[in-house]
Amino acid sequence: MRIGDGKILTSTKVGKKRVTVVQKDGTMTDIVLSPFKHVPGLWVNLFALLLPLTTGWLISNVGPVLTLKKDDTAITFDRTFATIDGFLGGVDIIAKEEIANLCLQSNRAHDIIFLHKLFDHCQHDTITNTATHYNLQVKAGTPLEPCPMCKIANAVQTDVPKQTSTKATKPGWRLFIDSTSVKEVGFGGYKFFLGILDDYSGCTFGALLKKKSDQQQVILAFLQRLQAKGITPTNITIFFRVDNAGENKALKAFLTANGFANVEFEFAPRNSPQFNGRIERKIAVLWT
Repeated sequence: MRIGDGKILTSTKVGKKRVTVVQKDGTMTDIVLSPFKHVPGLWVNLFALLLPLTTGWLISNVGPVLTLKKDDTAITFDRTFATIDGFLGGVDIIAKEEIANLCLQSNRAHDIIFLHKLFDHCQHDTITNTATHYNLQVKAGTPLEPCPMCKIANAVQTDVPKQTSTKATKPGWRLFIDSTSVKEVGFGGYKFFLGILDDYSGCTFGALLKKKSDQQQVILAFLQRLQAKGITPTNITIFFRVDNAGENKALKAFLTANGFANVEFEFAPRNSPQFNGRIERKIAVLWT
């Protein structure tokens, strides 16, 4: 960064910083500055006004006072700094620890929702007891409404089974399919290997592919061979390791368009290789 006297300053840290915007009327808004750059030797804090406009913020003005707004959050540059022939606009942005000191020095009553955020989202009794300890006044009659951030933090992920005991009772009724690749292109331009394993018999079929999308034609030909042997397509289940992957959706649409609309896809949850582990282990064995 080159400053007015021509000196170049370098930022030593780049990241995110949680701060609180304090407006002239006392309104406080928590925001995250990103990217935040720490520049030693810079005696003022600079706000890149145009950068938020690239992330969905809108800018407006009332006279010389500018306001950035996104959804329900607004930042008004309501502080004026005089220059020799004009003025600059600014806004008070302070760190969380400075907010705590500001509250201790203030004699006005504070909103309980604000104190809830200040005290790291603790419960109602903890807020009132802490406020009493530090002689902070709490506005009367203000309910502690449900906090969206607390809802997210307390949410429990739905349990997803990490293994399955489902097994086909006839040949061709459930197929495990997976593909892999190598860094170098082999003879004939082949780079990918597609494996198809029959759940009932454990019999494995493989094919070399030049590109991953070629698996559509290979799998279609394989299903047509099963159909020719009297295996009803409606009883075939194709089992994929990755849930809702783009290539799998494209394969489903391709098979539907080619007469296999009743083929069912079973998508495995993330981080659960046990569901499709049979073909994955088979591929590993074949590579060696």
